[in-house]
Amino acid sequence: MNNRTPIFTIYPACSGARCPRAWWRGLPFQKRDRRATFLLRLAIVIVAGTSSACERSEELNRARAQANEATAIANIRIMLSAQAAYSAGNDGAYGSIECLQSPKACVHTDPGQPYLEKDFVLGERAGYIYHFDAGGNTPQAVGRPPGSTLSTFAIVATPAVAGSSGTRRFCGDSRMYVCTLLGDSVVSGAQCPSSCQPVQ
Repeated sequence: MNNRTPIFTIYPACSGARCPRAWWRGLPFQKRDRRATFLLRLAIVIVAGTSSACERSEELNRARAQANEATAIANIRIMLSAQAAYSAGNDGAYGSIECLQSPKACVHTDPGQPYLEKDFVLGERAGYIYHFDAGGNTPQAVGRPPGSTLSTFAIVATPAVAGSSGTRRFCGDSRMYVCTLLGDSVVSGAQCPSSCQPVQ
């Protein structure tokens, strides 16, 4: 006769007092279902792997947002440099996007070399959307093409997807510096608000 202790003890359906209490606790560990142990370990590996993948995804999203912000700051500085070069040959007056892209049509004495690419601020660029705010005209605007003699200007970069493609909004204007817009602050009179924090 086989006197070995069975690995499993099968009980009939029961309820209430008929059901044995924690019957499996009396079984030796080495005789418990090895498949259950394997499945438990597999579940732990899957959960740990999922958690690690989520952490890596969050790190990638943060890195992407930071890269987009750095690009936005660089693009605004390109705009400021273009305006400075344009105004140097235009009696200190600034230009619209069109004038910066086709300066010869706005300043007859300009050599005609574009200061900005044709699609520089059109649509989304690296997770940011750009808006150009043109100020009023200077006195020498009489007889000149529209937008060729601006007294002030401002450019704002806003994340295309807030909190994902970027977390900060940026502004640059005729004072030639880039700053971070706080809260819901907005540009007024083609100038960044006084609450705008300069970017180092």
